[in-house]
Amino acid sequence: MSESALRKHLPWGRAVVIGGSYAGLVTARVLADFFDEVVLLERDPVDERTGSHPGAPQGYHAHAMLAKGGEVLEKLFPGLREELRAAGAPVFDYGEGIDFLLPSGKAPRTRTGVEIQTFTRDELERRLRGRVLALPQVRLMAGTSCTGLVNDGLGGWAG
Repeated sequence: MSESALRKHLPWGRAVVIGGSYAGLVTARVLADFFDEVVLLERDPVDERTGSHPGAPQGYHAHAMLAKGGEVLEKLFPGLREELRAAGAPVFDYGEGIDFLLPSGKAPRTRTGVEIQTFTRDELERRLRGRVLALPQVRLMAGTSCTGLVNDGLGGWAG
């Protein structure tokens, strides 16, 4: 279905996103363009200042954003890459800044033209969460567990 067809009957009612980590935050941001209300359910007690949280796997490991991911996130969150850079998240060429171990040994470093930006998941999620929760359509229900879904018989679902 085309975007214009999707937008024909906007705004839609309510969307519910289960999980408020990286994927849930990006999903809530996209849905905010189409729905009156986006309810973000998160089991951990988080707010707009929270980065990674106890339920997030690999919360404090190094993370990287490749060129296409950066392009997509920049479209959804204008200025994000520069904001991360200003906070100390370096941008460098993938082939020059990453070591690869191949079956034949260490790969030579060579320019690829593919930019990568590195940061912690904590840093990225804090910035995304702050931006998503600032959207007037998004409502966070932190400290909330979803244990199942029930069809309401009217074409909708309830948690």
